[in-house]
Amino acid sequence: MNADPTSQDLIHLKVLFEKNIAHHLAETPLSHTQKLTPHNEQQVLLKATVNETLELKWWLQGFGDNIEVLEPLQLRNKFKAVADNLSSVYSKT
Repeated sequence: MNADPTSQDLIHLKVLFEKNIAHHLAETPLSHTQKLTPHNEQQVLLKATVNETLELKWWLQGFGDNIEVLEPLQLRNKFKAVADNLSSVYSKT
């Protein structure tokens, strides 16, 4: 993610949200381009064009394992690295 919390770099975000937490996204859209579509019985797909900011990253991380970042690939890879690091930390005895 860009280190600048006020970045103007736009990204095309795709994220799977657990259905039980996705309801508030309809009430408080992430952006005017946001689209929510059912993905399966348990998940909703969010698509939106948003600014790439630290605030966005922190907001997404706040959902923990209730989301899966699909795109952009760079952001997905960063979330995977965080998950791998957390797994390493918590697998220690």
